[in-house]
Amino acid sequence: MHHTLHKVFDAEIKDANYKKIKEQIIKRNKNFQDNKKIVIQSLLNKERSRISTDSLIRTTNKQVEVLTDPEEIKQEVKNVFSHWITPKNIENLDQNQVWKQIYNQNNEIQEEWYLPLTKKFTVEEIEGIISKLPNKKAAGLSTITNEL
Repeated sequence: MHHTLHKVFDAEIKDANYKKIKEQIIKRNKNFQDNKKIVIQSLLNKERSRISTDSLIRTTNKQVEVLTDPEEIKQEVKNVFSHWITPKNIENLDQNQVWKQIYNQNNEIQEEWYLPLTKKFTVEEIEGIISKLPNKKAAGLSTITNEL
């Protein structure tokens, strides 16, 4: 009975942990879409620090340009970071066509192929295999030798 209660308790803890993890993933994804700054700060696990820039080098089409106007620098930084981080499209796997195609049931596989794998062994089959094993060999971890 103690073993059964322990299994039930372990299963409940596992379910609770799974739910917490799922909730945190949903929260992180929502933050990623709504407030990328929070996600980046939590991933880097550090306080927000400020970068002081009085100039910025921008390269476009192999042309180098030095920006010194504060508003222009601010806009360029926004442009770079807005394209640098894109939200991940987290979709339900049931709706994902690639996954559907990969995990689509394969009708060429016949159920009969697997029947021998699920058939229970008979005592005669086990005895037959044991009788074919060589004698006078050292016992393994089970301490059972092949001589029965």
